[in-house]
Amino acid sequence: MELGIFQKRIKNNKIYSMIVPFIMMWLIWAGNTSNADYRLYQNIFNYMRSTGDKSYGGVEIGFGRLMWFCGEIGLDYQGFIFLVSFLCLLLYTWAFFRLTKFPNIIFLLYFFFPFFLDVMQLRNALASAIVANAIPFLIDKKNFKFIALVIFSSFFHTTMLFYLCLLLVNLSLKNLRSITICGTLCLIFSVKKILPLLLNFLPSGHKYVVYLQGNTLRTQILYILYFMIYIFIVEFIVREFKQMKTIGILRIDYNTENRTILFAQKSSYVLLLLLPLLLIDSDFFRLFRNVFFIFNICLMTILKNGVYIKNVKYFLVNFFAVLFVLLTGINYLYAYQFKNLVLEIFRSNIFLN
Repeated sequence: MELGIFQKRIKNNKIYSMIVPFIMMWLIWAGNTSNADYRLYQNIFNYMRSTGDKSYGGVEIGFGRLMWFCGEIGLDYQGFIFLVSFLCLLLYTWAFFRLTKFPNIIFLLYFFFPFFLDVMQLRNALASAIVANAIPFLIDKKNFKFIALVIFSSFFHTTMLFYLCLLLVNLSLKNLRSITICGTLCLIFSVKKILPLLLNFLPSGHKYVVYLQGNTLRTQILYILYFMIYIFIVEFIVREFKQMKTIGILRIDYNTENRTILFAQKSSYVLLLLLPLLLIDSDFFRLFRNVFFIFNICLMTILKNGVYIKNVKYFLVNFFAVLFVLLTGINYLYAYQFKNLVLEIFRSNIFLN
């Protein structure tokens, strides 16, 4: 009885601790009036509202219908952003509560990266928030619900279909490693021929053919190293977590994190299949960053208890894992887009100015 009351209080405290960050992020997002995609989507929205068209060739059917519906109920484009940003944050919040006992911390890490990119890339944000809620179904072996949600998310951004590859986590780890590593190597040498055909076959897929120009050799090498480091860190986090369970130093029941961490281990190999795409164009990195919260969950689970591991090797891995999170955010957001994106979002906010 007392344990149940204690757990309920902890859950309530986590909900309360998310209210202020949620409202703050919602106001930053909903109040934004200038970013690289703002005018484009505003023009599409205004065109659909004025003509009454239910779809537009430049966006997927789901996103187009959502624009049409919001126009029909009298919202302007800023009102549309109000609604979509609230929906995205609500979906992420719900997903984090289902995946970890530290949803408030994961929510703040999401604010660090990639929140500001989601403010700009509205279609991707909504689609990836739906995928985030599909992942718990996959972890629970409810594959049909996972497939249905991923397909639904592709109505807002076609590239979400990539996440159907996550069904490979149902394989044993040994078979998964073999299939994904061999598949990645094969795709590296054939993706330039296969991908244009596949994109032209998919609805709205033709828009992404322009991204297939190819990255520089230096960028390709850096992506290969990045994924190698990512898998290396995840593997060590899994080993550390298992050791903590074995010697009994986990302070609370980590059944939720246990399933999420094991999923992270398998999904790290599935995400290798992104490498051939990234060797062509860095824009596909969004498919990695959309599920980066899984890595954050693994890291925070260890850091909450890792101080008890008197092992230099694990301490160093934890240190480099934190560094990995920081450098990922810095490299893919703050180093090159701080002034033109992050500061611009604050400068052009109707609530802050």
